[in-house]
Amino acid sequence: MEDRELQKEIGIRIKRLRLNSGMTLEVLADKVGLSASYLSRIERGRNSPSLNVLVKLTKVINVSVRSFFDPEDIKGGVLISRRDDRSILADEYHRTKLDDIFPSGVVSNFSMSRIHFEVGGKYEKKEELKRGYKVGVIIKGKLELTVGDNVYTLMEGDSFCLDTAAHYILKNVGEIPLDIVFSLFPKV
Repeated sequence: MEDRELQKEIGIRIKRLRLNSGMTLEVLADKVGLSASYLSRIERGRNSPSLNVLVKLTKVINVSVRSFFDPEDIKGGVLISRRDDRSILADEYHRTKLDDIFPSGVVSNFSMSRIHFEVGGKYEKKEELKRGYKVGVIIKGKLELTVGDNVYTLMEGDSFCLDTAAHYILKNVGEIPLDIVFSLFPKV
């Protein structure tokens, strides 16, 4: 692939990832410290983003750098995500760890993650950038799921589907760590 073609392709992928995350050009530009016009030129393939800009974009959009270069390249019909190659986001205050198994943009609009809660660990959804549905299954432990005024207790093997626009709280109320595998699906 020629340099100019690669530059255009990266711009198209950045735009797709931005749209998938539900952000406007202005919001993303502000979050990464760029002007909207400069980010627009990158998305249109007129400018090449620096490595520093790509790293900032990965943090804001919550994707891996490879998403800009190889987002849907499933060789031989399979895409492998090795545990040691994935990013783990730890939140010591809430006693949680997020493992992006397949971040959004790696395989189209689909994402899959595992969230690990220590005993007493809690996550409260404050702002969901992506509009859609979060579907999860309890792998181990006991979850208290609060959606609005409703409280549900889920055990190993139970599953849930949340509208990401809803206010919700996930809390480990068991005596052992809690593991949930969930996927995010955009609204169509």
